Amino acid sequence: MGMKSVLCRIVAVIFALLAVCVGTVADPHPAGLQDHKFNPVDPVTEDGVTTFRIFDRKCSDVPYGDGRGETDCHNGNVRSILSRGFSERLGDTVEYRFDIFVEKEFRYRGYENPHAWGFLGVGQTWPLQNHDSRLRIASWEGPLLHNFIYMLKLDSLRGAYFLDQTCFGPDRFGEWNSFSMKIRWADDDRGWIRVACNGETIHLAEGLATNQAPHCYITNQCEPGVEKHPEKFLFALGPVMAGFGPEWKKFGKLSQFTDIQPEGITLRMRNIEIDSGVSLYGPDDREVIRELQAHLNALGCNAGPVDGIAGEKTRAAALECREFAGNEFPEKLTVLTAPMILGAYREKFPVD
Repeated sequence: MGMKSVLCRIVAVIFALLAVCVGTVADPHPAGLQDHKFNPVDPVTEDGVTTFRIFDRKCSDVPYGDGRGETDCHNGNVRSILSRGFSERLGDTVEYRFDIFVEKEFRYRGYENPHAWGFLGVGQTWPLQNHDSRLRIASWEGPLLHNFIYMLKLDSLRGAYFLDQTCFGPDRFGEWNSFSMKIRWADDDRGWIRVACNGETIHLAEGLATNQAPHCYITNQCEPGVEKHPEKFLFALGPVMAGFGPEWKKFGKLSQFTDIQPEGITLRMRNIEIDSGVSLYGPDDREVIRELQAHLNALGCNAGPVDGIAGEKTRAAALECREFAGNEFPEKLTVLTAPMILGAYREKFPVD
């Protein structure tokens, strides 16, 4: 065999090895997201799908670094997440968007949480009254200790839910489901938030400080009665099963860990995108507000300039300009109720 043939074979072997190596390297994670330093098992992204897996008692011994001497293993927390870091600040308008796939075999049922009384299961009967989950699959938090603001939770009894609203139920396990949260981060009444699942709005609030946790109780990593005013916000995506902390014996538990099914929990997510500069009111919504402002001003009520912006004057005029009989008139002016309010005024109090 000539030298040329030997060199050709060596080159071929090298390229073959390179091909194998390249084939085993996972794709980069979605832009702006990275593996969290407390992951015992990092998520893997391939062909646009990120797979997260957590296992019973498989935790991180890396110290939190805040002087408390605690770790995930010490507290019983198990996680596999991607983190964006503190990228958003007060005044930013952002949409967090992704699709979620929960396996049909997922079996964590959650539990009845006395701390959740008054927050969860409103109007529900057992077993959903005060039914809560220690498993969060997305979260938004401030930089202070116990400063979680919003969580997307999951269990096999309720499915996925945000605050007390169902995102998708257990009947949709084994299928892809979409999630979107649009928000204006604010510490005053200029804040707004709109959450939609599978194209349907499940939570909408306007005119509020969105840097305050609406469901502040211990299990949500929030301290009731303690005022915190974060100015920047961290987004984390992926499963975190919270444990019982160092006082687990006090609660009569066998360990600090929340039990996870033996084969572990697997979640898949895709189409993960974070867009800035979003708006709650689209062009059609702003046109409705303009028409409402013009109508209210024509009635002699001061709704402010006809600019399509639902400011304080517009909101007050819409709710106080005239009285409506019955209880069908909306209590608040929002992007969803504006068409109903405009229609009510046009029907009951028309103008030329």
